[in-house]
Amino acid sequence: MSNRRLSPNQSKPNRRQLTNRARTIIAAILLSGGVLSPGMMAWANSPAPGTIIRNQATGSFVDPSDSSTQTIISNEVQVEVAEVAGITVVSNGYNEPTDGTVNEGDTVYVDFVITNVGNDPTQFVLPGSASVTNGTQAGDIQIIEYDADGIGAGAAVDLTGNNITVPGGGETTGNLLSGVASANNGSIPAGASITVRVPVTAGTAGNDLTVTLGDTAATDGQNEAYVAGSNDVYTQDNSGTDNGDTTGAPINGEREAEDSLTVEITAALDPNVLLVKRITALNGGTTTTEGDDIAQYLDEASNPYDDNDITVADPVNPGDPPKDTDQWPDITNNLLGGINGGNVMPNDEIEYTIYFLSSGDTTAENVLFCDYIPTFTTFIPNAYTGNNPQATGGIGGADLSIELFRNGTTDYHTGANDGDSATYFAPGVDPANSFPDIDCDGDGNGSNANPNGAVVVNLGDLPDATTNATGAYGHVKFRARVK
Repeated sequence: MSNRRLSPNQSKPNRRQLTNRARTIIAAILLSGGVLSPGMMAWANSPAPGTIIRNQATGSFVDPSDSSTQTIISNEVQVEVAEVAGITVVSNGYNEPTDGTVNEGDTVYVDFVITNVGNDPTQFVLPGSASVTNGTQAGDIQIIEYDADGIGAGAAVDLTGNNITVPGGGETTGNLLSGVASANNGSIPAGASITVRVPVTAGTAGNDLTVTLGDTAATDGQNEAYVAGSNDVYTQDNSGTDNGDTTGAPINGEREAEDSLTVEITAALDPNVLLVKRITALNGGTTTTEGDDIAQYLDEASNPYDDNDITVADPVNPGDPPKDTDQWPDITNNLLGGINGGNVMPNDEIEYTIYFLSSGDTTAENVLFCDYIPTFTTFIPNAYTGNNPQATGGIGGADLSIELFRNGTTDYHTGANDGDSATYFAPGVDPANSFPDIDCDGDGNGSNANPNGAVVVNLGDLPDATTNATGAYGHVKFRARVK
């Protein structure tokens, strides 16, 4: 459709001139018995090439001499439907298989439907590459579907399992689908289509990813006269009468088309959880011998994550340090304790507190953490017996050994492998037997040595601190006795 605007005083004269010209052309064709050449339209539902369209006029008149009715018949005129090529390329959405959102660096699969809108079987020439803006092609273009009549999924043949990929220099469907009877050996009937998939890697967040298949003179041009360019998608007439083709070349030559799909690239939402460990009590108090003041907040010089100063650059590559944070809530009151508990003696009782913060851009799911009981100490199983409330799911009346502050609420857990959130595992018992994803050793090998006992806490899903500051922060406490 043209975007040119006609003023009211132009429209009617122009229309009349076009009508008169069309009459002259059609009349000339009819009188000569020639071939009718269609204009720019889809011809898949038109009569087959070679079809003869005949017409003959009849009439009558009354003979006044005897009042009889006389029949009159004209000569017959005819036209022949020509072979006409036609093609469209239409984007058909994209698939991002992880979460459906296109983030920087994601692999995205963009689909295009290529349809024969001519009136005769044809092959398509497919390029080895699409044009990609703010991204890169991430593999070969693949033919994933053939639809013999364009009706839709019910008539379509899934070709993903055939792994039909287009080489870098491009190729015809006749060669790519040769021997694939379910896809008519690559000859695409009138009205039929194929779907191709282009894998791409998304570029920089905040910019659009655009994938274009084909290369026409007009942006997203459809069924244009073929002009050789880069990454063209165009028709190629079958040889002779192969696959039901009409002898000879299409009257309008080969045709080409292109289409584009544009997707917004958003910044990746990365979850992250920070842990800060402190000693918060000795023998029930906060006095140490030659140690830190464990009643106060301590900003450890070597730990960039225990304050609200951003001193670590955002990670770019795998293995980079975790993202820093400025979202600890009121650190002078909520991040108490020291890292040096000073001098201790046998039977001294040490309270360890592990503070946690969900500091990422989105919810951290299924958060588990594990803390080994320090060497030369033993876990105190009744450290919090008598404290209330007991956590839901724990064995009623059992000793309480672990304190959990989460989502603004404190409760106390048995340490047994029951229904509450905290579990103590005796030395030599692998926590992975109960929590297959736990990695207490940090070596990723799926097993944990647990030489002296381990505390495991299942924190579940932790919302990010920006969304829910209360739900993102908390702590776990347990106590151990020096041997």
